[in-house]
Amino acid sequence: RGKGESSPRRPDGEETPSFWTWREAMYGLVQTLGSVEAFKRQTKRCFEEMAAAGITTCGEFHYFHHALPESGEGDENFELDEAVVQAAREANVRLVLLSAFYERGGFDGRALSDGQRRFRTMDGERYWQQMERLDASLDKSRGEGLGVVVHSLRAVGTPMLQSLAAEAARREM
Repeated sequence: RGKGESSPRRPDGEETPSFWTWREAMYGLVQTLGSVEAFKRQTKRCFEEMAAAGITTCGEFHYFHHALPESGEGDENFELDEAVVQAAREANVRLVLLSAFYERGGFDGRALSDGQRRFRTMDGERYWQQMERLDASLDKSRGEGLGVVVHSLRAVGTPMLQSLAAEAARREM
């Protein structure tokens, strides 16, 4: 599609579904997912469907890190990371959690939208502290592991990308 092209419309005037309409719908869903337990149930259901289809190992590109702020640790609590690990384990799917860094709302450095705030990893030091906590919780005898990823170049600037790559290399990840 050409830059600046408007999205096509259906005959009824509604916008044709696209990545951008999906993205807005996903942001809306993120804001409705409440408790860690509800999130874990949904996640486990996905892993169970994978297991039923014969999938035994999953590299989970994970960026939905934070429970709602009322959990007690403010906006950046990383409570949903462990829920993903537990859900995969309970569904008997080996997990490599690809923990995505997400720091900004666009190439222009804009702030995160409300729908993106639960993905936020604004501080490299906190990200690595969380990676250490996750690593300690993994069952490596099952093949569980961690990987360092950025959500996208739109969501992570070059300085942080370079910093993450250097630290991952230093940790032999």
